[in-house]
Amino acid sequence: MRKRIIQFSRALYENDKYKFLVLQSISKEDLENGNLEDFIKLAQDQEASYYLVNRETYETIEVGQRVRITAGFDQLEPLPPIRTVVSIEKIG
Repeated sequence: MRKRIIQFSRALYENDKYKFLVLQSISKEDLENGNLEDFIKLAQDQEASYYLVNRETYETIEVGQRVRITAGFDQLEPLPPIRTVVSIEKIG
């Protein structure tokens, strides 16, 4: 599953987890000019998700970085949903 990270949220979650929003696709122009509301709407159209990671992983990923994510079975139900990362691999 290849996805693109487009927006970080600096909100600290319980158990020292950070979250970021991942979309299947987004243009470079939309990435540079969009805002969080636009990204969330696009995420709902693409069935994208927020993902929870630890601080060390969070600090190594850049906005726009392509990644391959394996997520756990647990999922919180807001839109877009929130999932926990089991593994994440940077692509390119």
